[in-house]
Amino acid sequence: MEDNITNMNKTSVEIDDKIVFKLQEKPIVDINDIKRWTGYTDRGAYNIVEKLLALNILLPYGDDNYGKRYIYKDYQTELDSDSGKTSPDTINIVNVAYNTTGKSTKVDELGMREMQKRAYNKRTSAKLLIKAPPASGKSRALMFITLDKLHNQGIKKAIIAVPERSIGASFSDTDLTASLL
Repeated sequence: MEDNITNMNKTSVEIDDKIVFKLQEKPIVDINDIKRWTGYTDRGAYNIVEKLLALNILLPYGDDNYGKRYIYKDYQTELDSDSGKTSPDTINIVNVAYNTTGKSTKVDELGMREMQKRAYNKRTSAKLLIKAPPASGKSRALMFITLDKLHNQGIKKAIIAVPERSIGASFSDTDLTASLL
């Protein structure tokens, strides 16, 4: 490894710096990426990859011999330290933390949670898109809104689209005034 460092001239250092900068934007690369970034031939790109492997900047990624890919070591380290991740192919790009004050689980006299009340206040809208965390009561809110549309707004038919059959099953006969707790 020391030979690789001592044999680096100014141009080589500049190219390596450019590649490391690009690796921060695209951490999983192949030879074609290196060629595009440097303008080098296949052999030149392979030489750069070999040097970056020796310097422990790149690591082999995947099992392919043909079309081999490499991963930026800092990125791999970040993936390894990201708890719950079993593969570099599963990357959590958004972390969401919800407040846990208990306010969202309290119900009013009609059995509605806070989010359900907010949705219910928009019940006169022709179309509604309700986005909320899992198990926050979206289906129940839709039941309240649909009942109002059918009984008070003169609507004869309502269509509720849900992404899973199991969610649709929750629209069976339900006592909406029953307490959730």
